[in-house]
Amino acid sequence: MTLSVKTSSSRAACFSVALVGLFVLVTLPGVLTHEMWRDELHAWMLARDSHSLAQLFSNLRTEGHPGLWHLSLYALSRISRDPILMQIFHLGIAAASVYLIARFSPFSLLQKCLLAFGYFNIYEYAIISRSYAMGVFLIFAFCACMTRLEAPKTRTTPYTQFAPFLILALTANTSVYGLFISMALMLYLVSPTSPTHKSSYPYIRISGILFVVSAWLICLLQVSQITRGQGAQRYAFTDLSTPLGGVELLAVIMRAATTLTQIWRSYVPMPALWSDNFWGTNVLEAVDVFQLVAGIDVTEVFTVLMSVLFVVCVCFFLKHQPKLLATYLTGTLLLLGFSFVFFEGSIRHHGHLFILLVACLWLSRAGFNRVVSAAPESHRSLPNIDTDLVKNDNRQQIFLTTLLIFHVCAGALLVSVDWMKPFSGSRRAADYILDHQLEDFPIFGYLDREVSSISAYLDKPVFYPDANGFGTFWTTPFNRDWTGITDAIQIFVQEQGEPTILILTKPLELQIPGVDIELLTRSPGKLAPEETFYLYRADSR
Repeated sequence: MTLSVKTSSSRAACFSVALVGLFVLVTLPGVLTHEMWRDELHAWMLARDSHSLAQLFSNLRTEGHPGLWHLSLYALSRISRDPILMQIFHLGIAAASVYLIARFSPFSLLQKCLLAFGYFNIYEYAIISRSYAMGVFLIFAFCACMTRLEAPKTRTTPYTQFAPFLILALTANTSVYGLFISMALMLYLVSPTSPTHKSSYPYIRISGILFVVSAWLICLLQVSQITRGQGAQRYAFTDLSTPLGGVELLAVIMRAATTLTQIWRSYVPMPALWSDNFWGTNVLEAVDVFQLVAGIDVTEVFTVLMSVLFVVCVCFFLKHQPKLLATYLTGTLLLLGFSFVFFEGSIRHHGHLFILLVACLWLSRAGFNRVVSAAPESHRSLPNIDTDLVKNDNRQQIFLTTLLIFHVCAGALLVSVDWMKPFSGSRRAADYILDHQLEDFPIFGYLDREVSSISAYLDKPVFYPDANGFGTFWTTPFNRDWTGITDAIQIFVQEQGEPTILILTKPLELQIPGVDIELLTRSPGKLAPEETFYLYRADSR
């Protein structure tokens, strides 16, 4: 019996290492060829160019995220100023998530492979370097920790009892989405049937709850300091208000419908392949046939209905596990509520709805396995356990596998397109400047946020007209106004007294008095078309 257990454990370990190795082998070329865009590089420059931890947290007012990711980047940037270090670190986090899935999740081998190479795990939270991968890793770590704690005859210590509380505290400080999932999983952790509730270390439970709540408050304190207009607050619920202080009911209904479609977007993230710029799109968005019938967007109505159907299905799967059902509904409502009130978000944000689903199905499947294991060995065949439980588990596995197939298709598509086409024009524009030895000239950049990605690759400050000064990461409110940009260019070029480089996100259409301008190159961004750059050489006459 002992030999059998050891053999099974050895096989699981070998499978885990092999899956992680294959994941890194597939993903590493994509990471190395991926042209990072402003959101990725902003966090890197913010951490790299902060001279102290106090300045780092002060600079976070432009981010709208808590600082755990930035603390990690702050430490990494003391080793090297090259942002490739961030990408390798980020890939390591994604690989660690794959290891947790392969080694500790109760899913089938097929589901583990599909989940490892699914859209979010291989692309949004692996190739694109953001704080969200750290949150996903911690969510899976919580599931692995609870699966172990809830296993029969597991010996616990104060350290193992406190571990899930520590994980949730860290999760809350990866992003505001991590905060909401942390809150939802806390319901599961403190439920009356939780091993921490029945623990012989009650002080661990009390101190753990206080510790997690403190982490939530720290997250909220950091997020609340975001400068108005810099991030989520520009999408506030007040946008739906009328001039007289009321709220447009139709606008609220439409906003709610759009918010609900995020469930479909995250569960079935297939992009619209026929769209020119399909990153972040959904396969149903570009369906023009019968899209409008009697003034009603049929496509959106269908998407809303499918989203509701998905939620109903998951609730049916979790009907025998009330604490998981409460966890799923609470987390989903928190994520959707934030999107409805504050920030509509994009596919990388909506993906947390799917990550929450995976976490709940992980814990549900682990619970089902415990029921099977607890049955007497002579009655352990599935028909003798509970017919309804077995059928429910089978439906759940079919549902998850079907979704994961769509995810793998979407992941393969985006990884291959990102490999073949420039995500952003940032790296190519920076390479052009370096190859032609133009980096020593003063550089003028607009729009600020997009051009900042080139500043990161050059490791050189750029003059941002909105800030009226040189900088690396952006510090000014979100702006798309080109009024007066020619005047700003004229003043900058004439003040420099030497040739300058202009980096713009759209071509100049007017001559600038007293300034000679020559177009050097155009550097396109395919998946992020707003990061297509036009490089000019300018000199005063």
